Amino acid sequence: MKALSLVAALVCLLLPGQALAQTDAPKPYVIVVAPGHGGDDPGAVYPPNARQPQVEEKSFTLPIALKLRDRLQAEDVQVVMTRTTDVTTTAEQRAALAEKAHANVFVSVHVNSYYADPSVRGVEAQYFSDPALADDVADGLAQPLQAFNETIRTSKDREEDNILSMPGVIVEAGYMSNAADRQLLQDDAFQTAVAEGIYQGLLKYAPQIPQLKEQIEAAKAQQPKTATQPSGAPSPAHKGGVPGWLRPVGIVLAFGLAYVWLRNRGHSRRRPPRPRRPAAYGVVRTR
Repeated sequence: MKALSLVAALVCLLLPGQALAQTDAPKPYVIVVAPGHGGDDPGAVYPPNARQPQVEEKSFTLPIALKLRDRLQAEDVQVVMTRTTDVTTTAEQRAALAEKAHANVFVSVHVNSYYADPSVRGVEAQYFSDPALADDVADGLAQPLQAFNETIRTSKDREEDNILSMPGVIVEAGYMSNAADRQLLQDDAFQTAVAEGIYQGLLKYAPQIPQLKEQIEAAKAQQPKTATQPSGAPSPAHKGGVPGWLRPVGIVLAFGLAYVWLRNRGHSRRRPPRPRRPAAYGVVRTR
């Protein structure tokens, strides 16, 4: 233990003080983004019940979700994706992922369909347990989707489907069964507008996100700089009076001394060899 204490002391003396400092960064806001369907579950398709559909819901939900992820990450939000490729996930798997991440909000992206009346169109925000989340997301969608002449509404309580402990919202980004919406869903600009609208709605629902970003950026700025020094510039280690090369040499030397000390101590504790008894018989000589 004395050797380990000696090593720790030497390391603390030789390492720069900034490296030992601990910066308590604020915990980021956590949002789970779930692109609807995927893998062997295509979701809504057009034409309906077609064996080889022209378009599938899962091909629209993923790019919208990825755009939303990028927008949120730019605000230092911790985004957990339930999928980033065309794979199948279950509701239980998505819920378990959200619970494990201790998510603040769960956002699921889907596309609607109602072939009984192809004239029905629009974007909907459906809530689970907190209608305020769906209302804020619907408000956020209004401005970005204005250029597309798309209606936005908050609809039906999905409480019966809720298996989450955090607030959740399902965004139905249009109707596959409507010709105008079906065309829009294939438009990258429309997908970007939907992602932007969800983002704006989440900012309205969680106004602490910009505040957390400022705190996180401030914490990052306080972390030690690791940038390479210009050629000929003095090393930061020289400012403390210790040459930069001496620290790694000192650390190696400290561990070496500790090893030698422990080895010598082990030898000193060994029991001395017992003297051998003389043989009970004499040396036999042969002529």
